Amino acid sequence: YTTRRGRRKSGPRLVVYARPNGRGWTRIGLTVSRKVGKAPVRNRWKRLLREAFRRNKARFPTGFDLVIIVKASKAPTGRDDVLEELAPLARRAAEACGKK
Repeated sequence: YTTRRGRRKSGPRLVVYARPNGRGWTRIGLTVSRKVGKAPVRNRWKRLLREAFRRNKARFPTGFDLVIIVKASKAPTGRDDVLEELAPLARRAAEACGKK
């Protein structure tokens, strides 16, 4: 399991790293730096990302570990806006790994 197998895709508010995990399901990891804001803002980002993933697992590639990094640029707006950016980035990152 080498570290060189992951791929990164970036959007206006998020960066997604994808790496095959050899399992039949997808796992996510979240990183929200203090540059994004104080604790309530960081926690809101994490809640929105977890909920977007939980409610829309079919829109994400299967068999990957996804690490989602929030950029310091903008505040979260809503779950649907977050999902519209997150799902395509995750798919593109997974496709760059050579597996869908």
